[in-house]
Amino acid sequence: MIESTTSSESLFPPLAERYERIAKANQESFYMTDPNRSFDVFMSVESAGGNRLLGAAAARHMLGDNMSIKRGPEDIDDQTRVRLANEHVRAYLNPEHGIGVDGSSVILLNPAHNYDRALNAINIDLEAFQPHDLPASAEEEADFIYTYNPNLALGAKPADCPIVIASAETPKGPIYMMTHFAWRGAAQPETTGVKAMTKIYDKFGVDRSTLQMYVAPGGQAESFQYTGYDHDPYDEYPDARGLFEVTKEENGSYSFTIDTPYYVYSQLLELGIDPKQIFVDVSDTASTKSGYSSHGRSVRLQKEGIPTQNSRDLVIAKFRPHH
Repeated sequence: MIESTTSSESLFPPLAERYERIAKANQESFYMTDPNRSFDVFMSVESAGGNRLLGAAAARHMLGDNMSIKRGPEDIDDQTRVRLANEHVRAYLNPEHGIGVDGSSVILLNPAHNYDRALNAINIDLEAFQPHDLPASAEEEADFIYTYNPNLALGAKPADCPIVIASAETPKGPIYMMTHFAWRGAAQPETTGVKAMTKIYDKFGVDRSTLQMYVAPGGQAESFQYTGYDHDPYDEYPDARGLFEVTKEENGSYSFTIDTPYYVYSQLLELGIDPKQIFVDVSDTASTKSGYSSHGRSVRLQKEGIPTQNSRDLVIAKFRPHH
């Protein structure tokens, strides 16, 4: 397992202008300037790639191979895949050669993948977990989990979906939160998107001036593309202006790109959150050069007849008690 030391000058592909602006704003964010910030973020990468540290110099990214017991190489049996994935997770968490996080403290978000219902938030402090040495998944499906216990760590295994990690002060004390944004969820701001997330914050009594937020990387427009759609995605998601860039083809079909990380960041700013309260990892998970696991990239390559594995990375937020 190797910690990347790639410099920004050698990264490839180059950042789009909108992400260049975010990368510059990152330098003044709490994550880069506050030595007493309330959490650290760690993210594995499935393979060596060119731009996985782009704009994320303060985050620790490590080569860790496939982390999913459900996804990964198709040329091995299920039992072997589970064994290897668990070995990868243990090595990634290892205090000597990995990130030094106790597996028994990590609770994983269990994505709902259901965007017909409102964003569901689960207090993992109320769940009973069996003794374990590997990260345990929340039993209930939800795209939002939270805890008041800074000794716990929150985790997720995304597939091109940005993860928003946040901490803030509330009347009950500091709260630590993680939200998963699939593009279909983000496309419905009021019910499953960013506005829904901040409504939950307000329900908890979050003091927005104390928010510290980290947006983990996702698929960007340059790499995350759909073709042959039979309708304009804005007809289906009219409130998602800015999420898609749509082209109507001569044959009447629609092609469009999706940029969920940028859309999530833009919505946070529209809600009045100070850019200095937000750090965005501006790496493009769907790029063929990135080294991240990517569901979208895997699907595209398989359609082109290029063998690839549909694997998963692991994002972990380790919290610190507020001072």
